[in-house]
Amino acid sequence: MTDVSTAPMTDATSLRCPICREDIPVPTGGASSFPPAFIVNQLLDLLATQRRDVVPKCRIHPNQELLFCETCDVVFCTECRGRSHAAHPSGCEALSDCDTANVPLCLSNEHSGVGTPTTSGTSALNHNVISFNVAIKRCTEIMLYKMHLCIQELDRAQSAVSAELDRLSINKSLCVESINSKFSEIIALVERRQAELLDTVSRLANDKHRALVDQLALIESEREAIRRECNSLKGIPCVSHAQCSGASVRDWPQALPVVDLFAEIPTFSSLEAKYSRKAY
Repeated sequence: MTDVSTAPMTDATSLRCPICREDIPVPTGGASSFPPAFIVNQLLDLLATQRRDVVPKCRIHPNQELLFCETCDVVFCTECRGRSHAAHPSGCEALSDCDTANVPLCLSNEHSGVGTPTTSGTSALNHNVISFNVAIKRCTEIMLYKMHLCIQELDRAQSAVSAELDRLSINKSLCVESINSKFSEIIALVERRQAELLDTVSRLANDKHRALVDQLALIESEREAIRRECNSLKGIPCVSHAQCSGASVRDWPQALPVVDLFAEIPTFSSLEAKYSRKAY
């Protein structure tokens, strides 16, 4: 691509294709108007899927690869080691002139491989130094492993919650069915009791109605009997009280038939007592 771009152009309106090495006229719409190339698209997809390993370099020494001391948890390079990774029994000192000073990583000696000692003396044996790129890869692997475990835990939690939701739905349906069944039984019981009470009220009302009708018939018959008695008494001559008081003893024989007939007429109190006993 560099050779193609630096090569002299034969025509201002054309360029050489890096694939077929032929001069292609530039369309009026610019580069976006070029027809799609299958090979170029495949190359772009391949580059997008491939992972490029980026080797971290020192900020002050661009040609030096960064190293990582697992014992001291310090990032440095070979040019900065005299000032940064000095022989110290307890560890390394932080750098102010190196890239990513004191970057802590989730690494331990048990996960590290064979160290690359970069310091002189007996203190160098106490430090396990590896490439910073390898340290990043190991840290990435550890993080991926932890994330995989976390995903497994989340999957189990999701399964448990889903099962609980299913049980909740089933229990809800059972509760709804039970409530509907109980209320149906209660409604049937209430309706049956309502029918019994209505039947009892109707029966008692009918009995009372018959009793009252019988009493009305009895009253009517007694009233007719009284009317007949009254009609039978209309033809009997009546004697006034003055005539009875003015009659002398000698007149009694003439008044005896009247008195005897008057004595046979029932009084109102006797009629009332008689018919009241019959009515009740």
